[in-house]
Amino acid sequence: MFKLSTVSAALFVASISAASAADCVSYDGLTDVFTSSCESAVVIEYRTVNGGCFMTERAKFTLNPGQSSSQLLLSESCGNGDSWTVDWVACDSAEYNSGQCKLSF
Repeated sequence: MFKLSTVSAALFVASISAASAADCVSYDGLTDVFTSSCESAVVIEYRTVNGGCFMTERAKFTLNPGQSSSQLLLSESCGNGDSWTVDWVACDSAEYNSGQCKLSF
């Protein structure tokens, strides 16, 4: 019983961490710029759905507090579709590095 509670609590903490990191990161689809207003560094992973350059491979990068990053290839079709969407997830960098937060779509 105790092991199940510990695992459930760990999963709950990881899901809160992922949500809070995503809450302080914004993505502008017109300019393909990610911006962090988080208090600590965040790891961001993204992919494209129904086309784009990141349909099979994902991209991952880190943003420091207050930093923005332009992801230029997000606007490129790479020859596989005219319209696609961008899915992205974020974790606090320290929690990601320790395994407490998983980047999953």
